[in-house]
Amino acid sequence: MWLFLAGLAGLSLFLFFRGPNAVWGGLTLGAIVGLLWAIVSAVLGHGFELATIGKGAVVGSLLGAATELVGKLGRALKSRPER
Repeated sequence: MWLFLAGLAGLSLFLFFRGPNAVWGGLTLGAIVGLLWAIVSAVLGHGFELATIGKGAVVGSLLGAATELVGKLGRALKSRPER
């Protein structure tokens, strides 16, 4: 499942490659949150999992892609002529 989601995130990063956008911001924020989560988990005695950082980055990228797509949909609907 995570491999599929990571592939989707990679595809969205490729499609939204140009300029700063929500996909790349989501990747960065997701990786930071994943790192913090992994550190807290290690401090609590559950061990430090590198996969947690990757999963956070994947989730952040996908949320960023959804945000970009909603923005594109909104612009498309706004520019649509009235009937």
